[in-house]
Amino acid sequence: MLLLLLRSKVEMDELLLRSQNELSETIALRRFEFNFLIGEGTLIEHYTAKGLFDEIFDTDRNKMVDKFEVLSVICLASNLSNAQKVQFLFDLFNFNGKGYLTESEIKLLFTSVTMGIAKADPDIKVPNPVITRKLIEIAIAYGKAQKSSIRKPELVRYVAEIKDVALYMEAWRGRAGQVSLPAGEKWRDGFFPCLDSSLYPNSIYSLYDGMPPSHFIRWRRVINVGPGSGRNMLFSHTVNILKTVDKKLVYGGLGCLGSGLLKQGLLADRWILNALAVMTARPQTIIALFAPTGQEELGRYCLRFFEGGGWRGVFVDDRIPCAPDCSPIFLTSSDPCEIWPLLVEKGLAKYFATYGHIGIASTRSDSVFAALRLLTGGHVIKYCTEDYDWKSVDTECIKEDGFKLVKRIWEEGSLVAFGRSETRLMHRSTLQYRYIIIIFYDCNFMFYHY
Repeated sequence: MLLLLLRSKVEMDELLLRSQNELSETIALRRFEFNFLIGEGTLIEHYTAKGLFDEIFDTDRNKMVDKFEVLSVICLASNLSNAQKVQFLFDLFNFNGKGYLTESEIKLLFTSVTMGIAKADPDIKVPNPVITRKLIEIAIAYGKAQKSSIRKPELVRYVAEIKDVALYMEAWRGRAGQVSLPAGEKWRDGFFPCLDSSLYPNSIYSLYDGMPPSHFIRWRRVINVGPGSGRNMLFSHTVNILKTVDKKLVYGGLGCLGSGLLKQGLLADRWILNALAVMTARPQTIIALFAPTGQEELGRYCLRFFEGGGWRGVFVDDRIPCAPDCSPIFLTSSDPCEIWPLLVEKGLAKYFATYGHIGIASTRSDSVFAALRLLTGGHVIKYCTEDYDWKSVDTECIKEDGFKLVKRIWEEGSLVAFGRSETRLMHRSTLQYRYIIIIFYDCNFMFYHY
């Protein structure tokens, strides 16, 4: 029933105004007020509104529901970006239009959101009171203008930077768009079918690009890919991050995600492999590519790619192109149980229209940087250097020691990669040189920020 609550930014603004102007003095909604709030100008039928009222919000059966809990659930189940959701919640609890939330209003916001979500989705429990109190203290610490208060941009930054809160906001990113399936059946993606149209840009492409012909390819569910029980784990490596005393990330060491090998198949996708290899140094960037759908066991996954000014979800099923012996023919990892590389590449193939378009994009000189931007949402910068101590970076950054610059950027949480694979023409002679790829993150481009 939550599917019927999906709303755009315009609809959410109208909903907020209706709650503030028409129901401004009402906190506990009776049935007709609830129907007016969520049904005005929509196609929600009476029996659906009755089900929402009785089965989700009216848990104590007193014929009344909490208006703030209802609006909080609708907000988190909407199509808004995370930043827009935070702004909506800020405006909802910014009583009298002061421009900031007091400590009591922040507590009411946390209570309404967590209680409402727990009613709507039993899988998401109400946080421990101790944890909630700590998160509120951290939120208040973000406020700078008024004592024990927080403004809208500070609240947006708080949600983006505090991992637990960001994950909580992401909980319904895919789940709100669940699909109904018959019992015992798995999901099939009708927009990216298991046909030649998903493999080749045109009918003659496979003759020239090195990809196998269509009669060679078999589409298999991941559980049937490879020998034995198939690939049945999204991430088979454990995440083990070393931190300094001040809790800063410094290194993704042995045992971290992707500590094995990424293996190229029969596709010119090395530019994707290079980007993923860089990202495995910080496993969170890989994990953040997957938004939960709640239907992974039914073969329905959601990949997230950064496009323009925000993240975009791409839904894919788990049917993978394979050889006749059931081995995957494209990108894989060295672990026979791990499936995330297969799903990431399939998501990219759907994003670009076909697997063949991934090979076409490999001819671009900036393909690796485009992949890093697409997969991380960070600012990708390349510094050229002709020495081994990175001192020539000084010419790019005034008053900056090259090695110290790289070390400082790494300690701040950005990704850093080193390479030596390009040439340039200088005085009619070819000179190989090293380069550094740096992906900067700020409050506008955090992993879970839309």
